[in-house]
Amino acid sequence: MSDYPLYSKRVNAASGQPDVYVYDTIPRELRVQTVYIWDKLFPEAHLVSLKKRFYNTFRDIYCEESGKLQLTNVQQMGDYYKMQDLKGFFLEFASPMNALDIIEISFRVLRDLNSNPHIGKPRWIELVNESVEKLNSRFKEHSIGYLLEGFMLVRVDSQYVHSEVVKPCLNLLNKAGFEGAEQEFVEAHEHYRAGRTEAAMVSAIKSMESTLKCIFELKGWSYKPADPFKALLDNAFRNELIPSYWESHFSGLRACLESGAPTARNRNAGHGQGHEIRITPPHIAAFT
Repeated sequence: MSDYPLYSKRVNAASGQPDVYVYDTIPRELRVQTVYIWDKLFPEAHLVSLKKRFYNTFRDIYCEESGKLQLTNVQQMGDYYKMQDLKGFFLEFASPMNALDIIEISFRVLRDLNSNPHIGKPRWIELVNESVEKLNSRFKEHSIGYLLEGFMLVRVDSQYVHSEVVKPCLNLLNKAGFEGAEQEFVEAHEHYRAGRTEAAMVSAIKSMESTLKCIFELKGWSYKPADPFKALLDNAFRNELIPSYWESHFSGLRACLESGAPTARNRNAGHGQGHEIRITPPHIAAFT
């Protein structure tokens, strides 16, 4: 939430607009507001060198990953011009997906940047987290269906599902011992954000399987690495991951896990498509 919300925005917010998001545009107003978020982390004159290092670092990362030497037609490549090259491209020329890539990379660089030497690491981390919150509030303000969670952009189809399901899941998988499951869950969201629905479903099911295997490892329960998901789920209930007196209560959840997401994956992404091109609807991938 902005410290200075405009009257016009408050009126629009009070009008009861539906929870509908857009994914194929990043308006210029949001891009400008993002630049303000970046710049406000380095407000003092003596932070100019740190500010340039920040911009140059994530500009170079983006250029390398996208196979570019420069982004605009600037004639020089000193620190100042690199910063202007990045800002000019982000504000005027970057496609929505390019803009999202730049935003995500920038906040990962902020996370990894050595602490601001003038305020110390704890305060720097606090400021970066506040900037993430500011960015997410701007996404919501413009009804853009993405949020930055764990320094990764994830697609949001429903604010309720995101806050009650996706975000808690990311927090849980961020614990030690679940690195493999977390990586696959992150991959699923990256595929989903890019519209690769089949790949998203495959990675999502892998993450479910890996989560159970991680639990078995932490609990010391034996299992076969090649076990299909149903066998892994049977093993979890047999070892009373869910206490036996709760088993009937969780039967619906078990049925959903056992035959819902894996069946959707098998029918829409798990096997060769044959002679006809298969199109997996986004809502099936979202459910998985």
